[in-house]
Amino acid sequence: MWIEPKIDWTENDYYNAEDLNRVESNTKYIADYLTGLSYKIPELEVKTDRDITSIDFVSSINRIEENIEAIVDNFITPPGYQNRKNWDLGMSYDYRDANRLENNLKLLYEWALIAKENLVYCGTFACGEEGVIY
Repeated sequence: MWIEPKIDWTENDYYNAEDLNRVESNTKYIADYLTGLSYKIPELEVKTDRDITSIDFVSSINRIEENIEAIVDNFITPPGYQNRKNWDLGMSYDYRDANRLENNLKLLYEWALIAKENLVYCGTFACGEEGVIY
C-alpha cells in the first residue's frame, strides 16, 4: 500500500522510526508496482518493523539509498530527482535528506502511474461498435 510521503520536513521536525518505515514501505511498493508492469526491478531488502527501540546504522541508510537507486537504474530518472548520497561515519542525516528521499519516492511513484497509463498491451485490438477491447 502506498503511504503518502511527507515532503515538507523542517529543521524543527522530529524524524522517527515510522518515518523510515514509510520510506522503505513506499520503496517496496514502487518496486512491486513496476515489477507488475514487467520492469526488471531487482529484489530489494527492506525493513519496515522499526520501533522506538530500533537503531539504524550507516549501512541501513546506504541500503535505503541503494534500493531507491536500483529502481531508478531499472526504470527512469524523473525530472527533479536528486542523486543519492553515499553515507559514511560522522555524516548527519537531517530534514533535507528526509525531504530528498521522500520527494524522490513521490516522483518515482508518479512516473510509475504514468508508465501504467501509457502501457501498450501487445496483441490487443478493438472490435465491435463500442470499441470494447478483447
